[in-house]
Amino acid sequence: MGVPIEVWVETIKRHPVKYKFKGLDGEGDRSAHGFFTDVREAAVCDAAFMERYLEQEQGFFLECLEEALASEAPDVKTGLDDDDVESYARFLRRRLWHRWTEEENILHASARKVVRLLDTEGSGGALRCEWAGERVDPHFAWGDIRGQEPEWLLGEHPPEAMWSHAYEQGVDLEDVMFVCPGCHREPVREKDVDRDPVRFYCGLCGAEACPDEGHSLEDWAEAVGVKLWPFRQSGA
Repeated sequence: MGVPIEVWVETIKRHPVKYKFKGLDGEGDRSAHGFFTDVREAAVCDAAFMERYLEQEQGFFLECLEEALASEAPDVKTGLDDDDVESYARFLRRRLWHRWTEEENILHASARKVVRLLDTEGSGGALRCEWAGERVDPHFAWGDIRGQEPEWLLGEHPPEAMWSHAYEQGVDLEDVMFVCPGCHREPVREKDVDRDPVRFYCGLCGAEACPDEGHSLEDWAEAVGVKLWPFRQSGA
């Protein structure tokens, strides 16, 4: 709909209703399947989104390991290496201890030595992918997504429908004329508005409005500060 992200953010804060976000199909609660008040919650509840996110996280760990191994060896005074190198070495010790043929105890060998001798596949190999997969923590990912600003997701996943509590169904945003100014939760559609005489009634909270004779519902909305929908490029 060509709506700026900041408009969506402000509007969602003003109307804390349940929305269906484009491309996110998480279940949500039983009464409003696929509808959420928060795009971040919609994301963590969408299996396909989380699978892509965790794959990206796995790729991030692989890149970090590659960069660390390409850097200089650790300080000889401490003997400690980059966290990812140390982590990968622990993984190799656990998985391939039986392949260790050095006289030096595998537990005492430096992380880089363990990687150099046991990581025969190198970059992109199955072992590194398995290690990176173990490093990815879904619970941490959920927390990370929930901690992001909503703008991060709304650009690609803007709202496309609003949940009607009164009718227990989704309403396409293109069909929403405005949100009830009484409860700020119920979408009012064009067909929910009587035109002769002009009147609207909210099926959720019971709020109603009857503009003075000769005035349109649009006039009434402007007078009381109700934002009409659908959105235009200039704002909500």
